[in-house]
Amino acid sequence: MDRPSVTLRDAKPLYEEGILFARHLDAIAPFYRIMLGRRVVQTIAKAFTQLGHDLCYRNTILAERNGAIIGMISGYATDGHRASVGPPLIEALGGRAMRMRIMMRLMRRQQWFLGQYAEGDFYIQGFAVSEDLRGQGIGSALMDAMEERARASGAKRLILNVGAKNEGARRFYDRRGMAIEAGWPKLPGMPPFVLRMVKPF
Repeated sequence: MDRPSVTLRDAKPLYEEGILFARHLDAIAPFYRIMLGRRVVQTIAKAFTQLGHDLCYRNTILAERNGAIIGMISGYATDGHRASVGPPLIEALGGRAMRMRIMMRLMRRQQWFLGQYAEGDFYIQGFAVSEDLRGQGIGSALMDAMEERARASGAKRLILNVGAKNEGARRFYDRRGMAIEAGWPKLPGMPPFVLRMVKPF
């Protein structure tokens, strides 16, 4: 029996879509939970509906099957990119932003590595497919769509960060022509936790 088809579409500025986006992001990027605490999903969802920052809905493509969102990819051209996740998340947190400010200071060195872009880079900040639906080509379709967006933006290469121990994701990116460029932290005798992978166009 044929599988139901998957539809890709741009995200909308809806809190409900922000919740689904935030759940996927929380599953793949524990940094946000460390920084934002137990209300991470609701905070990101609120920020998702606002324009002009990293987590904005305009940076996201969603995959749907039978009306259910089953995957997402989010990214942006880095040329001229100066907006951070800080202001919209601080606003969404209201009076509970102290933890975020403290964590951002503690993680400044990692953020320095993760935030370095070359001219013409297009950064994939989040990419996830529902765990029970992996291996069905959904991830490849999402990456194809984002690569097309990157090329249309005039980007010279695609970049992303991946956990060094996430071997499944690293194999997937390797098959798509991405190569390791750098790792963090750079300490003698200590393997990196995070790798930067790149694909030139």
